[in-house]
Amino acid sequence: GVVQAPILSLTPGSYHETKTTTVSCATAGATIHYTTDGTEPNTNSQPIANGSSIEITQTTTIKAIACKDGMTPSPVITESYILEVLPPTFNLAEGTYEETQYLNLNCETDGATIYYTTDGTDPDNTSTPFDGNNIIIDKTQIVKAIAYKNGWEPSHISNMSYTIMGTVATPEFNYPSGEYTNSIQVEITCSTQDATIHYTTDGSTPDIHNTIYNNEPITVNTTTTIRAIAVKNGMKTSDEILATYTFGSSADDSENLIVFTGN
Repeated sequence: GVVQAPILSLTPGSYHETKTTTVSCATAGATIHYTTDGTEPNTNSQPIANGSSIEITQTTTIKAIACKDGMTPSPVITESYILEVLPPTFNLAEGTYEETQYLNLNCETDGATIYYTTDGTDPDNTSTPFDGNNIIIDKTQIVKAIAYKNGWEPSHISNMSYTIMGTVATPEFNYPSGEYTNSIQVEITCSTQDATIHYTTDGSTPDIHNTIYNNEPITVNTTTTIRAIAVKNGMKTSDEILATYTFGSSADDSENLIVFTGN
């Protein structure tokens, strides 16, 4: 007769953790031999007692045969088990932030090494390894991460997109606060390209509903306080700048003041 084929208790497939499979044969007195290197098993291969277990600690293909004196050996059975690293996780949610953020990566697979990129390219095991220190997110970028473990299949790639708004530069006046005897032409500039400047001349706090500075100098010939901010879509509003120009004997020789509005 023919020895019945061995049976492995663990269903073949992909897993994210180490597994154990029990090997058995219904033919009494049969000896089971197996390999885990892809070679065909025979009576010289590793023996295992009926009902004993094999630990699956990495991606493995098990081939087994059962033999018994006076009987034809069983057919060879083949079962493949893929151990796959869990994808890295991010402690920082995807989204838009006003200020620099700090990103930490984690992988639940013990012994895995995380590799990442911040330029939008897909990472592999030649990319920057994550060393446990926070990744500084100080500009708009896409972070992608993958995890590897020896003998395991690499994880799927995780990715998050972060937008850092940045702050518009504080506007500047061409004249500082102080006492003046002749009319002056006050110009307002902002070093942030394409920013829009809003200003007031009555001492009130400026916002986006106030007058837009159109690159035409503001004529000042009486005591006046000019306050200005700069805005740009997708960026945080600038700090406010304030200057007081005094005409007459009650001059205020104060310097330019920058008011931090907390926007």
